[in-house]
Amino acid sequence: MSIVTNVATLAVLAGLYAVLIGWPRPSVDGRLLRLLLIVSFPLMINSLLNQLFFKIDVLLLKPLAGDLALGWYSTAYKLIDGLQVIPSSFVLALFPLLSRHAEHDRPRMVEVTRAGIKLLLILAFPIAVGTTVLAEPLIVLIGRVRATCRNLGRRSRS
Repeated sequence: MSIVTNVATLAVLAGLYAVLIGWPRPSVDGRLLRLLLIVSFPLMINSLLNQLFFKIDVLLLKPLAGDLALGWYSTAYKLIDGLQVIPSSFVLALFPLLSRHAEHDRPRMVEVTRAGIKLLLILAFPIAVGTTVLAEPLIVLIGRVRATCRNLGRRSRS
């Protein structure tokens, strides 16, 4: 039903877009495309290596320690993965302000950067200590929730 609803919504919105605005006529600027690829390539490599670095352990753990160890390990990482939204959202929100100050007011940019880092550290330390102290209960809780969801999914299919 979700797919049907999303396809229907897409069709309605595309129809409205075509009637009210008209279909866009995209054009490709080869020089700009080449420049974007050259400039963004190091970021792509960095992101790729970052993903490999943080996921290679999963590929190694299953053959070395088995499914149960991999399950516990992956469950613990679900919480960490969920918490990663905080710094990325913060940086995305702060980036336009930093960009504006970078062009006209470098000292103010440094102040905003320092304030942002302080705020992230104020959030990070309690989260790090809390997740360390509560690690086992959190993993058990997340594991139970995942198992309950999995069991509910099985019941709904049968």
